Amino acid sequence: MLTIPNIITSVENKNSLVLDEHAKNGIFARNEKGQLKKHSGGFSVVFPYETTEGEKWAFRCWHGNVGISRKRYQTISEAIKNANLSFLCQFQYIDKGICVDGIIYPTTRMRWIDGLTIKNYICQNKESKDLLVGLANNFLEMCKTMHSKSLAHGDLQHGNILVDKNHKLFLVDYDSFYCPELKGEADTVTGLVDYQHPSRSKNKYTSEKIDYFSELIIYLSILAIAENPTLVDKYKVENADRLLFCKEDYTDLKASAIYKDISALSSKCKLLLDILEEYLNKTTLDELEPFDVLYAKRTTKPQIVSFECASKKAKVCVGQKILFKWETKDATQVFFNDKLVSGNFFEWTEKNVGINKYVLKASNGFAEDTRVLTLEAVRPASISLRTSSKVIHSNSKENVVISWDVKDAQKVFLDYGYISEEVSAQGKETFTPNETTTYTILAIGHDTTTTSTKSIEVVVAEEAQIMFDVNPKYAFRGTPVVLSWSVRHAKKVVLEGHGEQEFTGEKDICFDKDRAFTLTIRDAFGEKKKTVEITEIPLPQIKCISIPTPVYNINIKIKMPHVYIDAQRFKNKIQPKLSNSISNAKLSNNLLDRFREQLYKHVYDSLPQIKNLENVFGNVNHYQVPSLRLEFIDLFKHYYKKINSARKQVRKSVKVTK
Repeated sequence: MLTIPNIITSVENKNSLVLDEHAKNGIFARNEKGQLKKHSGGFSVVFPYETTEGEKWAFRCWHGNVGISRKRYQTISEAIKNANLSFLCQFQYIDKGICVDGIIYPTTRMRWIDGLTIKNYICQNKESKDLLVGLANNFLEMCKTMHSKSLAHGDLQHGNILVDKNHKLFLVDYDSFYCPELKGEADTVTGLVDYQHPSRSKNKYTSEKIDYFSELIIYLSILAIAENPTLVDKYKVENADRLLFCKEDYTDLKASAIYKDISALSSKCKLLLDILEEYLNKTTLDELEPFDVLYAKRTTKPQIVSFECASKKAKVCVGQKILFKWETKDATQVFFNDKLVSGNFFEWTEKNVGINKYVLKASNGFAEDTRVLTLEAVRPASISLRTSSKVIHSNSKENVVISWDVKDAQKVFLDYGYISEEVSAQGKETFTPNETTTYTILAIGHDTTTTSTKSIEVVVAEEAQIMFDVNPKYAFRGTPVVLSWSVRHAKKVVLEGHGEQEFTGEKDICFDKDRAFTLTIRDAFGEKKKTVEITEIPLPQIKCISIPTPVYNINIKIKMPHVYIDAQRFKNKIQPKLSNSISNAKLSNNLLDRFREQLYKHVYDSLPQIKNLENVFGNVNHYQVPSLRLEFIDLFKHYYKKINSARKQVRKSVKVTK
């Protein structure tokens, strides 16, 4: 395993173990004790040496694994050489640079810079505002130059930025250097955390944006100390491995002490602090923009290059959509009539009649530019259009009068058929149309382009013809009947109770409750109805049965046939008519009740079930009951002859004794 002592041993024996010929031929610097001078940090150690020509270089060896790739360092070396930037030192990767414990390792060599780290320079010159402001300006120019070439250092922090005696800046340590040829490579060296965005530790791929956050932290720290030197001692910068900000501040920036201190400084520092806050609201490095670009957007006064109504008209109609277009520069926000809008156009619907102002304001949060447009809004044309009749009969030569009244119009036209004629704002005309015709009033508004139209249709049509019948017209309740119809020139046919129907059809229905049926027809003239009625045929009815009361002075015993009947129906209807005559008979109560009961039963429902009426009533005549009216017996026989249903055998006979 590589260690710094092992590396020092190999450098002490440079003639045999240092394989980089340039370094081997150089003279390594030593301290007053004769020991090799070295500068260690991170994953490497650097030994300064001087060539025979007097040039100072740095021989750099790694003692930790940083994923060293020969191809990567050759790419970086070539990119730095091609960039030819004064603050980037000459750099070369040596694949076989040193032998340590019998193993050959790569090294790099870089021009040595005599100077201070930027942190030490700041601390030594904290009381010189001019020097620190000059340092900040040089640092900003260096950042802009790197951006212009899509380059990034990758580990921008105080230890990798040197300031020489001429106050010039230099970047050293290019392990995490980025150039466009390395796009898509893994971001392995993430730098000191106090200089890095919180998302840097999760960043997968290296890019030109990896320095944006570090650049702002360094630039803002320099300006803040230039304005308030006491911040160096307050935050113990000289002995810390950072400047003014630490990683804990990034968790809740507004709650940090440094935020409060910088907020009390100049507007420029406060603006940079706002940009830092904006940075911390981003979740990835890819979302960041260079702080100098953001600062320029906020400090350069925005400009409205153009602002116009797309239609280029001096007058517009109320209720009409108006398209406004504009072009701005250096604006982060645009307001149309005090409403924040995006893009470079906006549609506005005017509601007020008269002269209206439209205000466009471009702002970047610090300055703004304003433009005003003035347009006159007029009322749109209003049209009243009437006709004396909307529907007329065909072949009738009927006249219709079309009248109109138009307001707020520059011109008015009447269109019908293939004819268009200019007319006055108010007027009327008479027409005799032979076919359905649409009459349209077209009005051009005072803005000269907006048109309004209103139409009315005069329908020329034939009146509906209806045939509606029922067969048969006379029927018993419960019997079927057929409704039939045929309709011409109709739009809709509806049979009451059965919904919409075809124009020709028929329907079988049962004549039960309704005697009248209605067919409703809708045509161009409105709604018509036609009704057919069915005459009901009544059934025969027995209105009255009169039975004289027999008078006997004899005892009568009647043995009645055993039948299964329902006498209740007869009893309810006939009993009141028979009760008086029967009750006058001088019969015993028992006989009278039995006789009345049998009479009730036989007259109504038992008749179809009795096989031989003679067996019941013939014996009555035989045993001399003369006052029992023969008409009553004939009535029974009359009904018997008309009923041919099944009968039951009389089980018992009637016996009459004295």
